[in-house]
Amino acid sequence: MKKIIALLVLITIGFTFNASAQKEEINSVHLFDLDGQLEPRYLAYIKKLNAVIKQIGYPKNYYSVFKVKADDNADKYRYCEIGHWTNEADYKAIHQNAKFLAQKEEEKKSAVYINEQLYRRYYSVGQ
Repeated sequence: MKKIIALLVLITIGFTFNASAQKEEINSVHLFDLDGQLEPRYLAYIKKLNAVIKQIGYPKNYYSVFKVKADDNADKYRYCEIGHWTNEADYKAIHQNAKFLAQKEEEKKSAVYINEQLYRRYYSVGQ
């Protein structure tokens, strides 16, 4: 049941962010948990990753991070990272770029690396 709810949340988020998108735009959605003490380090990492994406020439592509409210009863997937990608070619170019990959490797060396997560890529539907 929890997986069904999580997938429905993913679909809702994906459609929400794609509602105003161009036909080629892609959103990647990561649902995960994070120790609250690590949140500042994780957000700093995302900020660095977004700076790298901009530096390599893709300023309209970026990540944003959300979390459920403190009083939400969800016991899993309390954080959500959305990747905003202008199109498939840009997504691939970014994710194959040496600077981007180096920054991702730095994440793996830190204590904020996310091992368990739900991940999906969403594409615009009939707009």
